[in-house]
Amino acid sequence: MIENESTFGKRLKLIRNKNKLTLDEAGKKLGVSRTQLCEYENGLVVPSVSRAAELAKFYGVTVDYLLGEKKDYLSVSNSDAGNESIFSKLTSRIEQLKPHYKNLARTLFNKTIEELEKLQEQEVVFSQSPAKTSKKKK
Repeated sequence: MIENESTFGKRLKLIRNKNKLTLDEAGKKLGVSRTQLCEYENGLVVPSVSRAAELAKFYGVTVDYLLGEKKDYLSVSNSDAGNESIFSKLTSRIEQLKPHYKNLARTLFNKTIEELEKLQEQEVVFSQSPAKTSKKKK
C-alpha cells in the first residue's frame, strides 16, 4: 500500500539529491526533460509503470521503495538489473571525482576485487559479517 500520493515524488527527489544530481543532469542521463522530472517529484504527474521501473533502476533502488512500500532506499533486487544499477551508480560517482581521486578510487576498487578473488580461491566463507570467517571444508 502506498503511504500517500506524494511519496513517489518525495522519494524520487530524495534519491536524486543523495546522488548529487540536478534535475538537468538526471534528465539528460535518463533522456527526459527537466520539467518532466520536476512534475514527477512534485506529484503533478504520475509516471508510467515502465518509467517508474526505469527511474528505480537508474537510481539503484526498487520501485517498492519509490512507492513507499519499503523504507530502505538502498534496497536493490538480487537480479542482474539490480546489480547493473549498483555498478552504474558506482561508476557514475567515480567519474564525478577529480582525476587524482578518480585514479585512487579505481586503484582501491581493483585491489579490493583482487583480494576478494584470492579469498574466493581459498574458499573462505563469510557468515553474516566479514569478521566471522571460516574456510570451507572440502
